[in-house]
Amino acid sequence: MRADHYGWATFGLAVLAQMVTGWAIYAYVELAGADGALIGGIRAAQGLWVAGIAPLVGVWSDRARAVHGSRRPWLVRALPLYCVSFFALFLVAEHAPAAALVPAFALLLWLFDSAGLVLWVGYSSLLSELFRGTASRARAAGLRQAAVFGGMVVGIGLTPTLSALLGLAGLALVLGALGGLLAARPLGALALRGEAPAADGEQVPVGTGLARLGTTLGDRSLVRLLVPATLLQIATSMQAANLPFFSRYSLGLDPGDTSIVLVTVLGGAIPGGLFWGWLVRRVGAAALWPAVIVVFTLVSLTAWWPVGLWRSLPVGLGIALAVSGQVVLVDLRLAEVIDAAGRREGGVGAGRYQGIYMVMVRLAAMGQGASLLLVAALYGYRTGVDPGPDPATAFRVLVAGLPAMLGLFALLTHLGLTRVTNRDEGEVTAHRPQP
Repeated sequence: MRADHYGWATFGLAVLAQMVTGWAIYAYVELAGADGALIGGIRAAQGLWVAGIAPLVGVWSDRARAVHGSRRPWLVRALPLYCVSFFALFLVAEHAPAAALVPAFALLLWLFDSAGLVLWVGYSSLLSELFRGTASRARAAGLRQAAVFGGMVVGIGLTPTLSALLGLAGLALVLGALGGLLAARPLGALALRGEAPAADGEQVPVGTGLARLGTTLGDRSLVRLLVPATLLQIATSMQAANLPFFSRYSLGLDPGDTSIVLVTVLGGAIPGGLFWGWLVRRVGAAALWPAVIVVFTLVSLTAWWPVGLWRSLPVGLGIALAVSGQVVLVDLRLAEVIDAAGRREGGVGAGRYQGIYMVMVRLAAMGQGASLLLVAALYGYRTGVDPGPDPATAFRVLVAGLPAMLGLFALLTHLGLTRVTNRDEGEVTAHRPQP
């Protein structure tokens, strides 16, 4: 698969995922009038559900054996459900009666998230399986994350403008069809065999797959990466989910200015992803990872003070650069962990590693839902009709204060885990018999 085809497929998936991340809660709570605490609770519960099954999906993806490889059957079956449930989610928000909003949101979000989990595990596994070597992998990772931010530009940044022309349901129909076509494009040519596959038509036994999953969960390199990465992912997901609220209440922007801010900020992340991919080829992913955490923490904190359009743009571009570095570095560091496990085990299925990584992503989705529960409890925000006494401060906390705190915790966690790992490796070396 060519790296640009991989990038376009990622863009197709990302447009839909980012519109749900950035606008689904807003559409149901602010526009349709559903209770914010209930919608937030459902979002958090869905994140817990998907986080619980993500490692099993990774194992099942590794087990499948077909003529065109282990990933393709899963991708072909999940993609239509992903697109249809996406359209239905916004159709209901725009046209359903009030009594149907909460149960419909729960059902459709469950379908969308479950199908999306299968797709993201499958496509993410291809990065380590199809692209070998630092140069080709860094290019593919840079294109992939540029595509994710391109999806943010369309799915989050342009939604206020495009939905004013097409309506939310009309926009969802157009983007669902476009995203499905782009994601389906490489599937016809995909003929991947997983690492050290069983014979065609054979499946890895369930017990073997689960035993390998246990080994993966005990991989110290994976834990050292994913614990701080999870904290950063929760922070960035919290920012993405609350940007529409932040723009309205904290920055005081109208829908037109909101689109300008979102498109400028998210558009700036596209060259940011390519920049970090270029920098990794020269410096290395391991050296850049703590620097990215520091940059994210500092620029998130600066989001507390701006008011208005022009003061918010430089801060937003700084956040975009930091977030693009985070996602590129996590992709590449995870691929390195998978490579190291493959050398130890004589071949390893990337699916179970990506499944565990998706636990991190879905825990972040729980953070999105929990953020609305937090502002409801502390600041009295319920809906757009009843936003509470100080919604401006409430959403500054969610976009600036809490993400900066999570970034600081991520840095301290990274340093602590690195120190423990280095100490343990030193003890092993000291006690190793000399030849």
